[in-house]
Amino acid sequence: MKNLSLALAALLLCCVSCNKEDTPTFFSFQIDGQTYEETDIDIVADNLLNGVLSLQLRTGGDELLITINDWPDEEGTYEPSFTQWSESGQNYYGSDDGTVIITEINRGREYITGLFDVTCAALGGQEINIENGEFKLDYISF
Repeated sequence: MKNLSLALAALLLCCVSCNKEDTPTFFSFQIDGQTYEETDIDIVADNLLNGVLSLQLRTGGDELLITINDWPDEEGTYEPSFTQWSESGQNYYGSDDGTVIITEINRGREYITGLFDVTCAALGGQEINIENGEFKLDYISF
């Protein structure tokens, strides 16, 4: 009976434990201590343009776009080719200033995960740091 109880407890633990592959899509990042985050993202990360990874993250009316040119479609550390942060009608732009780390590409389940820290500036010169970014997005590779 004791062995049956242990087996049932182990089975229950396996069923309720969190599996990374089963977590929904999400992104999160911070600007000046304010956290921006969304879950169940319906925008797909892709390399629709041959050799360019495009990450588009929207929260409310705000949007972050990060692209990586010469994308080899593999995990690794990259410099963004272009970054744009749009918030309340104000646009900030950046290029080659930051880091994007692609931590996993799961082709079977079609998702991509990663971390990022990037810097953008308004046309007038105000610079912002987008920090502690992380994401899991659906991914389609062409």
